[in-house]
Amino acid sequence: MAKGFRRKGRGSRARYAAQLDAVERRLLVTLLGQVATLLDPDGSISEGRSAPGAAVAETTFDQIVAGLGGGPGGPAGDESASHTGVRPDHDDPAVARLLPSGNVADEEAAAEFRRFTEDSLRRRKVAGLRRAMAVLGGADDRLELGRDDALALLVALTDVRLVLASRLGLETDEDAERLHEVALRDDTDEQAAQAAAVYDFLTWLQETLASCLTP
Repeated sequence: MAKGFRRKGRGSRARYAAQLDAVERRLLVTLLGQVATLLDPDGSISEGRSAPGAAVAETTFDQIVAGLGGGPGGPAGDESASHTGVRPDHDDPAVARLLPSGNVADEEAAAEFRRFTEDSLRRRKVAGLRRAMAVLGGADDRLELGRDDALALLVALTDVRLVLASRLGLETDEDAERLHEVALRDDTDEQAAQAAAVYDFLTWLQETLASCLTP
């Protein structure tokens, strides 16, 4: 059974420990790989290397969403992307959450902002996701991290939650609360309960890590 993160020690010697079994770690690595693939679908950022776990991750978010009868909002192609320098997948709501525009009120200014910042932001996010995957992939049930790895995992978990929330159509705190209630109802079917449980698990794990990283 998973145990949330807690801090051991203080200052530069602080460690951040949690307990995650092999199934839980595999789920996290798979979801992290899915987000890395979403940001780097052709492997160009990673010099053609596919994300570890990406092959099994292709349908993970879709399977989770299917439990609630929803479906992913696939990226919509846009011919104007070739003129603005913005990648076609910018119309995918999940990608939009990961790579927010600098000016939502001015489409032209937003496109210009993304043109200058998007590639570097993608690279940083993909690097962080891969670092988190490596940390989890090389761990045993007793996970213990230094501060840098803990921060990388925190950011990566945030990105996974953003994508999953987008795929599940969660826009407000009330939406998230309704999803949580789905898992508590006796009449919830197995797939829907799994979808809610995965989101709750990610939220809980992220919150325990953020809490112990706070001075």
